[in-house]
Amino acid sequence: MSNYENKINGALEYLKKPSLLTPQGQKPIVFFVYDPKDALVVRKTYQAYIRNKAEYVGFKPVFVSFGKLLNDFISSNTEMIDIWRMLEASDENKLFRSIRQYVETEKIFEKEFLRLQEEHLGEPNTLFVFTDLEMMHPFYLMGTFEASIYNEIKLPILVLYPGDNQGTARSFLAVYNQDGNYRSVNY
Repeated sequence: MSNYENKINGALEYLKKPSLLTPQGQKPIVFFVYDPKDALVVRKTYQAYIRNKAEYVGFKPVFVSFGKLLNDFISSNTEMIDIWRMLEASDENKLFRSIRQYVETEKIFEKEFLRLQEEHLGEPNTLFVFTDLEMMHPFYLMGTFEASIYNEIKLPILVLYPGDNQGTARSFLAVYNQDGNYRSVNY
C-alpha cells in the first residue's frame, strides 16, 4: 500500500509545481490509478490521507463524488423518474440506456464540474479530487468527460481512477480496452 502513498505524493507534488507542466498547454489534471479491487481501501483510507497530504503541501482539497452527482441527477429528474422506475422493474438494459442518453445529452458531469470550478476560482490553492468514478459505469466514460472539459480546466484536479494503465493508456475499471487518448498524466 505504500506504493499508493508514493503515487499520491508524486501526483500532489506534480500539481503543486506548475513549472513542470509543458508549454504545449498541458492542463493540471493527474490520474491516481489504482486497482479496482482496492476501491474500498482507497475510499476509506486514502481519502483522509489525500486530504491531509494535500493540505500539508498547501492545497485546499474539494472532493467531488461522481456517484453523488449521478444520484442527484437521477433523483431530481422529475421528467423521467417515473419512467425509470417502471423500466427498473421490467428491463435493466433499457433503464441504463435511457439514463446514459440523458447523462450524455445533458452533460451532467461537465456542467457540474464547470459550475464548481467557477465557484472556487477566486479561492487560492483549490484542488479538486474526483472520487467514486466507478459510478459512471455504464453511463459515461472518464475519457469522454476529460476530453469535454480539458480546455476549460483552470484549477488542478486529482482523479482517483479505478483501473490500470500501460504508459499513457488507461483501462477504466480494468475491463474496458486500453484508451490512449487521455491527455493527462498517470500516477
